[in-house]
Amino acid sequence: MSNYSRIIAGCMSWGNWGKQLSTDEMTGQLNVTLEAGITTFDHADIYGDYTTEAQFGKAFIQSKIAREDIQLISKCGIQLV
Repeated sequence: MSNYSRIIAGCMSWGNWGKQLSTDEMTGQLNVTLEAGITTFDHADIYGDYTTEAQFGKAFIQSKIAREDIQLISKCGIQLV
């Protein structure tokens, strides 16, 4: 298993809850983040009203980044009250 990068990219604001990045823009963000040496990405199922993780997945596939080059952290069970 790879080590987490010293800085972890939070993806909460990449989707509907913030920047509303398109798949192409998210792919670009992935590449810029990796170029900066950040290889760990933080998610939660609830982000973007339950859409950001799936959109990130599409962008990741589009990016052609090797899976072994990144680490994913995901939280679950967070509930809106």
